[in-house]
Amino acid sequence: MKTSPAALLSRATLILVASAAIAVTACGGSSDKAVPSVIGQSVAAATTILVDDGFKVDVKRVSNAKAKDWVLSEDPGAGQKAKQGSTVTITVSDGPGEGKVPDVARLGRDEAEQVIREAGFVPQITEVFSAAVASGLAVATTPPAGTDKLKGSDVTLEISRGPQQVTVPDVTGDQEETAVADLKALGFEVEITAKDGNETPNSVTGQTPAPKTEAQVGSTVRIIVDRAPTQVTVPGVVGDTQQAAANAISEGGLSSYFVTQQVTNPAQDGIVLSESPASGTKVAEGSRVTLTIGKSPTPPPVPPVPPIPPGPVAPIVRLFGIKPFTTQAYAVPITSGCNLPKGEAVLQAVVSHATVTGATIVKQGRANQDGHDVYYATVRSGDISPGSIRLRITIACSV
Repeated sequence: MKTSPAALLSRATLILVASAAIAVTACGGSSDKAVPSVIGQSVAAATTILVDDGFKVDVKRVSNAKAKDWVLSEDPGAGQKAKQGSTVTITVSDGPGEGKVPDVARLGRDEAEQVIREAGFVPQITEVFSAAVASGLAVATTPPAGTDKLKGSDVTLEISRGPQQVTVPDVTGDQEETAVADLKALGFEVEITAKDGNETPNSVTGQTPAPKTEAQVGSTVRIIVDRAPTQVTVPGVVGDTQQAAANAISEGGLSSYFVTQQVTNPAQDGIVLSESPASGTKVAEGSRVTLTIGKSPTPPPVPPVPPIPPGPVAPIVRLFGIKPFTTQAYAVPITSGCNLPKGEAVLQAVVSHATVTGATIVKQGRANQDGHDVYYATVRSGDISPGSIRLRITIACSV
């Protein structure tokens, strides 16, 4: 049978359409495709995988404990069908973010670790010596409390081992400078006591604590250092009173020792006559200076006046020795049997033909003394010899 031209054209058209459909399928048209799994991949790796599979990529970042750029999820999910050329959204960790390092000073080890973990950090323990913080407690952190730091990173936690103990070295016999340097190098404080001796100047003669004992770092070691005595000058005090001289000697860094010497001149009584070592001499600080002090002899006692036999007309007589440089009142009681008493006071020289110059009666008369009737005289004396003048008070009584 002969085929018509129209039939031939229709058959050719069907063949072309079928071929085109096959070609489109072979060239990868817009058909659905399973989304590959990229969870757990880095953002760079996930993007490469999705693009290679014909998808577009949208990145969404969120704070998360996972490391930065870690893919947390994808939408559509892995294995789901999606058209080629469509967008797959991946959620990516932007890291845990920053936080402040907490203050855990003086907390127990376990509590301090827990506080650091709750703040989002990883505690790393190190033990340190501390004289200020008890053993087992937190001393500090690195970085310090209050510092901004990426969460999930390490924070060094220092735990106290208590004060460090070291052996005290033997520094006796060493020079002061060497001993101090050695002790400070071991962490000790040093207290120096100087002791005058001048046997081994500037060398250590003793120490506390004793050598070879254990002591805490930061504690104090006391050393005794031999010193040459300080030289001072003896002050001049001859002619000063005993008290003034003693004050001057003490202010000069010296001590006083007193001896007395009898003098005949009352003006020298209580006055420094000499000093040893002499004024201007250089001596060791703290040395003793011997001072010779003038001392007037004690005046001889006035012999007692024998009692006057009782009688209506017998006068009352009393004698008193006068001391130099005094003003003193002397009184004689008027007996109850003395009628119309008349008193008189006179100064007398003890030695015959001597004068009473240097003493004066400034006042005399009758007075009441503690309820008793008396006759008194007030005598002022100057530079007189002790025992050279006496006062005679006579009270005459009427019959």
